Amino acid sequence: MKKLTLLATGIGSVPFTDSLEAVSEVLSFFPEVPFWPQLPQRSFLENMYVQFSEGMPACRVDRIEQKIYFDLSGDWEKEVEEFIIRKESGDLSYFQISPDYAEGFYKILDELSSPPEFFKCHLTGPISFG
Repeated sequence: MKKLTLLATGIGSVPFTDSLEAVSEVLSFFPEVPFWPQLPQRSFLENMYVQFSEGMPACRVDRIEQKIYFDLSGDWEKEVEEFIIRKESGDLSYFQISPDYAEGFYKILDELSSPPEFFKCHLTGPISFG
């Protein structure tokens, strides 16, 4: 009979405000399959829905009210055009999540001594985002 090996990982959002502390915990408890620690307690921008709104046409982030919404009252068509131009030109840096929105992601990449065999990211899909 073939032996089955299972590895544990985490879900994504962790209750820390300090990215180094979060990364230390992730690497301590999940060394085989570390995961990107999302830090919604650190910043509203690390809310799993807000993280993936950065650069999205007509999407607005209200940090004070802590909400995201689509504003179609202005010149949002130019934002869509810019989005399409960047995609068609292969400018992937335009779609990159910035450290303001994903401090835990950048911190764990800095702290990993070598690339792990597995790395888990928790992403928001179109149904959840909608």
